[in-house]
Amino acid sequence: MIKRIARRVRKENEKPLHGHNTSGGCYMREFATQDMIRQKQSSLSHLNKKVTMIGLPHFLLDDYHGRVRLHSTTEHPPLTLLQSESASAPPDRDLQQAVCSITGPHDDRIFYVSRLWCFILNDDLLVTCSQVSEQSLLGDTIVMSKEPTRGTPFIRVTDGGNCLWQLGLQECQTWLGFTSHFMEISSASADFGHRFEDHFVVTMNGRSVTSENWAKVLKVASERTVQLVLLRRSMGPQPISEDHSMSDESSVTSESHDVLPSDLENVEKPSEGIDLSNLDADLDAIIAAKFSIPSNAPSPGSSTLTNTQTLQPLHPNPSTSNSSRRSQPAGDEESPDHSLFRALHWAAMLEEPAKKSATDNEQEPGQAQEVAGYLGKMHQQLSRQSIYQRCPEQSLQTVTRYVLLATYEESTDGYRDDLSILDQFFTAAAQVFELFLPLDSDATVATKYWGSVYSIIRNYAASKTHQKESPNQIDKQFLGIYHVTKNFKRLAQLAFVIQYDLSDGRGPAPGSFALPIEFRKAWEQCLLYLARHRNRKDSFYDRQRHAEKCKNLLRRARRSLWKAVVGTHVSMKEIVPPTALLSVIIKNALQDVSKDSNALDIADVYDQSYKRLEAEVKSARMKRTYRARIVQLQQELAAVSATLDSQRTVIQELYALLEQQSTGWSSIHSDILDGVPKREMLVIQESIAHVNDRAKLISDITDNLAALETWVTHEMILTKDRHDNAIYAFTIVTVIFLPLSFVCSFLGMNTADVRNMQSGQWVFWAAAIPLTVTVVLLTLIWTDELRHLMEKVSGGIRNRRDSYSAKRKTKVIPKGKSGVISKIPLATEKFASIPMASALPGPRGGSTSDPWNKPYRRTPTFKSMAG
Repeated sequence: MIKRIARRVRKENEKPLHGHNTSGGCYMREFATQDMIRQKQSSLSHLNKKVTMIGLPHFLLDDYHGRVRLHSTTEHPPLTLLQSESASAPPDRDLQQAVCSITGPHDDRIFYVSRLWCFILNDDLLVTCSQVSEQSLLGDTIVMSKEPTRGTPFIRVTDGGNCLWQLGLQECQTWLGFTSHFMEISSASADFGHRFEDHFVVTMNGRSVTSENWAKVLKVASERTVQLVLLRRSMGPQPISEDHSMSDESSVTSESHDVLPSDLENVEKPSEGIDLSNLDADLDAIIAAKFSIPSNAPSPGSSTLTNTQTLQPLHPNPSTSNSSRRSQPAGDEESPDHSLFRALHWAAMLEEPAKKSATDNEQEPGQAQEVAGYLGKMHQQLSRQSIYQRCPEQSLQTVTRYVLLATYEESTDGYRDDLSILDQFFTAAAQVFELFLPLDSDATVATKYWGSVYSIIRNYAASKTHQKESPNQIDKQFLGIYHVTKNFKRLAQLAFVIQYDLSDGRGPAPGSFALPIEFRKAWEQCLLYLARHRNRKDSFYDRQRHAEKCKNLLRRARRSLWKAVVGTHVSMKEIVPPTALLSVIIKNALQDVSKDSNALDIADVYDQSYKRLEAEVKSARMKRTYRARIVQLQQELAAVSATLDSQRTVIQELYALLEQQSTGWSSIHSDILDGVPKREMLVIQESIAHVNDRAKLISDITDNLAALETWVTHEMILTKDRHDNAIYAFTIVTVIFLPLSFVCSFLGMNTADVRNMQSGQWVFWAAAIPLTVTVVLLTLIWTDELRHLMEKVSGGIRNRRDSYSAKRKTKVIPKGKSGVISKIPLATEKFASIPMASALPGPRGGSTSDPWNKPYRRTPTFKSMAG
């Protein structure tokens, strides 16, 4: 298939060459083409190949080669500047290029129009062909290595378009280590509420790559280099839905009693539950005495959903399977699952590392003591704040029972299928808690957390009775739990994403690197945010400040994790694809190259030549040679302008191909890293601007040269007028005195003999006549009038001979007789087959169907032919 594409390109662009300096040969026109070799089966799409070929003309300063002998008619000989415009340009004309007058008389270097051919296959192979050396094309930007570099295995990642990254295998030992590189992409890092899988799809050989099969990819990468394709999803799943109908300003206003109930139309109303405002602390006794909870109700120790991205109802639903929930009954002595990330547990292990146990699922008592000691120190530090000291303590089981009873509806004898406001808050609070500690933790900071949650839920439940008695008044407790639920849903989404990245073997092992301190600070701000809801004097902004700090700290912690795992920004790991390498080569070729170190800019050469010619023309005596030099310079400028147009066409087509490639074959847009466009696109834009500047300079020189030619022509006309006037004066003098001089000389001659000679007068005429003829011939040759004189004489003789022959072949018809013309002059022999009428045309008004019968009048021409 590649050979077929190459043959097609050659057939379309290769043309035969016939010139003075070459015996046959071919030349290639400028072109830029790109083809996609697609597989017939979609499952083999990873085997698609992209073929890019370009042919770029560029200026080359080299020694004059003269006539080139070719060994084959398919060879491509070097073309001089004028031969690139017209292959029939004479060889000696190239030695009169403007560069020859600048470099010196002994320097035979002239400008050639060479060709640079490039072939690119996918992102793997770049083949170039040119008449210049590699160093001239690569310049100082690219360093060519003859041997491939050898080092640790690496993973190559492409976006499917034009960006290519090379990641070290040691940096990607975990799924988080690989994905953290690309979460630094601006569009992904701006949304911390999504996972890597929500933004991107990774494939290898057409198969999806996930955290489950990442170990297999690492095994293959340890043996050979693998290439992964990174594609952007069109739209990732949305985060937990939030009701944005109420802004922060409106919520602050709602604390006033002057707000109308219509302002809360769009706020989700809580489900009707049971009035628990007068419940005592002994919750178990009241439940046993007053209620009979259905058998399908969740157990008091049921925890919330933490391993899915959307919040499920806390209460059992016949249509919802309980398999998606992780339950841990109260009193279960089984150690927590250490495959899940717990920020405070990890921080405790880093502060004082404990010995690893024999099995991964068992925790040594010493390690548990270290965790308890770390949490105890945190409790002591928080106890310095009075608001934390006033926080009540409760267990998760107690809060769970309270929520179950508060949301149980006697009217329907069960639970609502949808999520109530209490369900949403409790579920989000449990998910945030599980980011830091296991749900069965009985540390003081944990009981303080659940005590604050219990207080918020209890205050809201107690306010429902007041709402039933006064339905027209705004329930400030509902507004408070609405905002705290909204904030915790945001935190829960972020907590889930962080825990997902670091759990189940996706992230590094605990203790492998320092945990960001932002996790501990975020936990403290979360506790203070909940604790401030007990103080009704605190404003909304005082509470919201802690929630925003907690959210920002979690974001900073996640970013710190990325940086700790990655080490170096992904932009520093981008490798140069063949197209980027090609852009640098094109830029260097467009700067004009030479086979030696003395390269000249062709635009500067012709700018200097024009300025020198202009100064010489306007300062020296007017000569006819100036017009010839101007014409020569115009011819060279036309060839330069045509080559620049070809260069601009090629690089513009290449730019369009690369632009189409980045937006067509890749779902990632061109602004990949922090809004920075691709490097090769910038380089090609610089090349286009360089060619445009050159073309403008050449166009200005051409216009100035045309103006100079007009000025020279005008000056030559004025000079010719002055010379004509002088010649006219001398002619008058000559006409007057030449006859007199001739008569005087003729009459004064000795006609009898020549003095002191035996010969007679004939010797004088024998010497005078040849001398006169020689002088006249030399004068005619010098003035270039001999050729015109001979043409005029030969033309006159030929005209007289043709006229005499025509008269001889013309038969004259006597007057008064009609007939047929027997012979027509040679000039009208082609009409001899047309018969004439038997009689001469009739009188005026006769039939005009025959053109010979039209009225006529006798003319001398007719008389000469008809007699």
